[in-house]
Parts: sequence; structure tokens; C-alpha cells
Amino acid sequence: MTDPLLVLFGATGDLSEKKLLPALKGLHESGDGMPVLLVSRKDTDIHGFIEYMGIGDYPDSFLEDLYYVQKDVTEGADGRLRERVREIEGFHGCDTRLFYLALPYFLFEDASSLIDGSGLNRDGARVAFEKPFGDSLESARSLLSDIRGFFDRDQVFLVDHYLGKEAVEDLLATRFGSDLLGAVWNGKHAESIQILLSEDFGPSGRTRYYDSAGAIRDVVQSHLLQALSLATMRPPDSLSEEDVREAKLEALRSLELPETQDLVVGQYGAGQNPSSEAYRELEGADEDSATETFAALRFGIDSPLWPDTDIYLKTGKMLDRHEASINLVLEEDSRLYDKNQGEAVTLRMHPTQGLRLRLTQKGGDGVESMRQDVLQNSPDSSTAYENIFSGLVRGDHRLFVSQEFMEESWRITDRLIDMKESKNNNFPNYAPGTKGPEKAGNIPERHGDSWIDLTRERETDT
Repeated sequence: MTDPLLVLFGATGDLSEKKLLPALKGLHESGDGMPVLLVSRKDTDIHGFIEYMGIGDYPDSFLEDLYYVQKDVTEGADGRLRERVREIEGFHGCDTRLFYLALPYFLFEDASSLIDGSGLNRDGARVAFEKPFGDSLESARSLLSDIRGFFDRDQVFLVDHYLGKEAVEDLLATRFGSDLLGAVWNGKHAESIQILLSEDFGPSGRTRYYDSAGAIRDVVQSHLLQALSLATMRPPDSLSEEDVREAKLEALRSLELPETQDLVVGQYGAGQNPSSEAYRELEGADEDSATETFAALRFGIDSPLWPDTDIYLKTGKMLDRHEASINLVLEEDSRLYDKNQGEAVTLRMHPTQGLRLRLTQKGGDGVESMRQDVLQNSPDSSTAYENIFSGLVRGDHRLFVSQEFMEESWRITDRLIDMKESKNNNFPNYAPGTKGPEKAGNIPERHGDSWIDLTRERETDT
């Protein structure tokens, strides 16, 4: 039986407030809670922390298992962290140490050195590193080299919370567990694969970081390439960690990079509403920022499973809606009916998670699209970060990014960044509340396709 202690670095940060603390509360309420030592530079105690983070309405039974220590990871080991950890372990009888680094990547080496220098890196300790892991292939490799000086490979867990979404399990089940849907999930039937992540809000409290990253580094490198690999990988030999990891890596390595005209980037300007600021007007953004808040692109793929299949990715901030989906758009081969849009299999990740089919049925003027929800997860489904924490407790690497995948994703991302910087981008080039730059529509049109429009589906009973 594992009785873990979680040590959370970056405990007063935006991610902790919005995602990590609610997820830990959710685990507690489901009976899988654990004591948590919160680590931050802020000079306060646990009572001040609870007030500062606005979690005073959380259950008392959860708050009683929270502890706090003030510590700047750049100052090195001084005994305070070690003493606090051992005190909590003794009180709760913990036998497993989990460290979660919700920190900027440039502090990972300092935090690793602090853990090791405090004598806390004992057998069984696991260390999770929040994304992003570096900002380029070179920096990611340097980070890996640094942390390998402190931890063994099996101790390191690289986080991309998309791997904790139940939709990921749904995708694997759809592709490899359903004879019906698995039969059409291939290039013989697919016209394209479209992976979409649109947000109707800006970078919020992350503007300073975001201005140094942009949509390609922040979203394409992680979430979208993860989703792409799961959507296109060959059937693994088994669902073991090693076999799934190898199949996903092969999928990434089979990608054919976009041509220059098949990458469109954008940045949003001011809206008609006076309160709708342009990206460059945000605190933390440079007044002449060339950071992209939108990216759309097309990959080819050299795979016998996907002959002549186009893969489109699109993501952006301050768009017309907040949604995330993986869409298999099927070939239109009917010569008897003129369909207004092709059939598709859609795996939704936001705002709800589930599987949807868009089929053709008889309509007033011939045929029309209908929507059929095949699988929809219940509203009380566990959050992605609850699954991530649970995976860390189990030591389940399947919910985390492999080091090889991380390197390959940065190799691709570096090429996309080079391509972006070689273009003459005239920012800002789209307004808030729209679908993004008009030129993004040219990408699929060049290849005889169009962006899937999920808003055109007709509601049907499930």
C-alpha cells in the first residue's frame, strides 16, 4: 500500500490556483487524498496561504492535510525543507515521496538540486516536471542532462495534462477496441484529420511567459502533437507503456513538415468593445510583440496507414468559441447525393468529452448532416490533473510524456518556429471573437479540403 506525501513547488502560482489545488481537492473528496507540502517563495504560513489562494471554502478535512514552507529554490538546501518533509511523513506514516514542479523550466535544475541536496531523493521518489520542458530542442536536451545528474530515468515524469484527459482513453478505445469505428479510422476512408483547439480568452495571468513562447511552443509542441500521435499511430503490439510509447514516436517521426504557405500565424488586435484589448496592450506583452496567438498548419504523413491523408492543426486565443476536438473527416464518395459537408468521427475534449458521429440522413432537399453522440462522459468525471496526480502515485508513465517524444516534438517545433520567423507576418491580423486570420482558410483549400465546421451539425436525440 502506497502512502504518499506530495511536495508541490510553485504552490502560489496561477496553475496551482486554477488546476492543481482543485484537482487535489477532488482526489480528497473521492477518497484518494494525500498530505501536501506547499512550497513557495511567498513569506507566509498555511493560514496566510489559504487566504491568499482563496480556498477557505474548501473542506476542512482537505485543508487540514495542507502544510506550507517558504523556500526560494534558487537559494539551495538549508535544512528547512528536509525537516518539514520528515515531520509530515512521521505524522502521516508516508512511505513514498512525490515532487511536483509547477515552475518555469529555467528553475527545474535549481529545484532538482534542492531536492537532492536536502537528502530527499530516496528510493521510490518521483519527480513531475510541468510543461513546458524547455523552449527548444537544445534547451530541452540540456535540461534532461542536468536533471539526470540528480534522478534516474524512471523517477522523471514529464507532464502534459492532455494525456490525463479521459478523451485520450476514449480515442484508444475507439481506434483499437471498436471493430466498427476502428475499421474506418485509416487513410483508406479518411480525407483528412483535423485537430482543433480554440480558446475564447487570452493568456490571462500567463502573458509574460506567453510572450516568450507563443501558440506554436505553448500548444502545438505539446497538446496538439500528442493528440496527432494518438490519432495516427499504428496499432501497438500491446497497450503496455513501452509499446504505446514506441508507436507514438514512430507517428511523429513519419510527419512531413509543412510547406511555407501551409503555415499561417496570427495575433489578435483590439475588438469593437472598448474593454477588449489587443494582445500587444496586455501587461507583460511587448508593445511591438511578434508573438503569435494563432497558428494553423498542414502536415503530410509518410505512413502506409495514412496514404494521401492531410493532417491539419489549428489553435488560437480570443477566437469565437472555446472547444477542442480531434476530427476524422471521411471521404465523400457518393455520386448520388450532393452533401453539404462530409461525414466525420469527432472526439471532443472540450467543453464536454465524448465521441460524436456526423452522418448523412434524408433531409428536405435531399440529404443533410445529423449529429449523433455515441459516448459522453458524465459531468462529474475526474479532471485531467486528478488523473495526472493518480498516475504519479502509481508511477504510471503512460500518462506522461516520454523523453524521446519530448525531444522529437521539439525538433519539429524548432522547424516550425524557423518557418514562422522567415515569413513576413503583419500583426495584428485578426479580431477577437472571430475564427482567426482569413488566410488560414487557404491551407486546406490548397489541398481540396476545408476546415470542419462543428456549428453546422443538427441536434439529434442520442
